[in-house]
Amino acid sequence: MNELPFRPSDMTQARSMIEEGAVGSLTFSEGTYQLEVTVKGKTYWPFLQISDSSEILDAFCTCKRAGESTYCEHLATAYLHVTAGFQGPLHVRYKTCLWNRLCWIASRRHGYRTDSLENQDGYRAKSIRGKSLFTLKPLDDEGKKFISDCIENREEETEETSLKFSNLDPEELTLWRQGKPGEKLKYELSFWSDLAKWCFIQQDKNVPYTLKFLPADADLPYWIEVLRGGSPQLILPALELLEEIQETGDIFFPGRWLDATLGGYQSEEAASIIRRFLIDNPELSIRLKNKLLQSADLLLRLNP
Repeated sequence: MNELPFRPSDMTQARSMIEEGAVGSLTFSEGTYQLEVTVKGKTYWPFLQISDSSEILDAFCTCKRAGESTYCEHLATAYLHVTAGFQGPLHVRYKTCLWNRLCWIASRRHGYRTDSLENQDGYRAKSIRGKSLFTLKPLDDEGKKFISDCIENREEETEETSLKFSNLDPEELTLWRQGKPGEKLKYELSFWSDLAKWCFIQQDKNVPYTLKFLPADADLPYWIEVLRGGSPQLILPALELLEEIQETGDIFFPGRWLDATLGGYQSEEAASIIRRFLIDNPELSIRLKNKLLQSADLLLRLNP
């Protein structure tokens, strides 16, 4: 990879901004990104195009420095946010992630339009005989807002309004204008693609989640259940995986898992679940018990 074009001072500011939570919304399609960066009450919108090997192909920002220098601290923040600490930039990792694979399969199975889902205690895709094949139900306000924007109040995306057209070759663009988009573009323009990216970004932010393969006693499960963080009902299933995680991960991973699982919880219900787990699992090793108590320390002190 070529040397980065950012000044050392911009990189220093960028790391501080990321640590302080300055990065807000993130939109991407292939290697094209637009991020929201808020500093001291002012919001900026850096735009990046980067290659699969993390090289910058194009960049601009809405800040005043954009006229002086192509590369500002907001662009440095955006770049570090989507590339730092991982093997390859975010869009490369997204291509092979579970969420993208699941939503691609669902889009081919149920169709690309929002009316392929019924609004019935959450959104459902059903078989011809009425059997539920897919269910999407929000558990918190953030989930409700996402579903509202993604499905209920979805706006049509065009060349003028969407990043998703920025990486199309002329032939693909011509087919879209003729009303004959390919399967890849149909998926990219669908709510399925937005759902996959939203789940992937949540995972990238270490928001805890639980995967269940049902029925649990089947040789080949036929149902996958995903519970996203924000609800205390996620805590117990995650804790029940603790010993297995210790066996399969490195020596530091159980602590990171617990921090990600319990981070953000402050309720009495969450504290009660942890205390009950410790009572019901007296055989838990001292090492894992101490890691759990360390990660849950603030939560337990808030709910004595």
